[in-house]
Amino acid sequence: MILFSIFFSSCTDPVLTESAESNVSGAETPLHVIDVLHKDTAPFKLEFSLDQINSKNTTLITTLSLDEGDYVTSPSSVQDFLGKYTLEFKDDTKISTIGELIESPLAVDLIFSWDDKPVKCYVGTTTLSQSLHFLADGDFYALGTVCFVLEPECYPYEISFVISREMGNLSVQRLSIEIPEF
Repeated sequence: MILFSIFFSSCTDPVLTESAESNVSGAETPLHVIDVLHKDTAPFKLEFSLDQINSKNTTLITTLSLDEGDYVTSPSSVQDFLGKYTLEFKDDTKISTIGELIESPLAVDLIFSWDDKPVKCYVGTTTLSQSLHFLADGDFYALGTVCFVLEPECYPYEISFVISREMGNLSVQRLSIEIPEF
């Protein structure tokens, strides 16, 4: 119950104070979820690309661009929040992650009225790189998801993508952006 209280208090209290490292200001513009679903757009930009190292290893590069005042909690944040940025693959028999997610620039420390510790967050444009190892030989498809809660609007997003290798050609493609139901 405490975990849900922390999660919902973060979503209902838009008071945001900048730390010395951040340049974010608090924005109270509401997100109109109905418009997002009807227009098939999102209030952020998420792009995928691959940097192939060799036939068995590549780096998945994800670029997350947020509007001014918006932020997403980094997985490197020490708090136990729901809705941190996550990257997962549906089938771990075809692909595996190697090492930690690399952030550039590093997540900034934001100070909130409901927490006594700085929260590591992505603001503006952040490039996230994850080293991958292919377990499958030959052609394959590996479905993945990126999930996070966009703050301060407090809406969860699930972005699905596929990494495929066909006839030796490696590619990544975004499939959908959804607002999952709780």
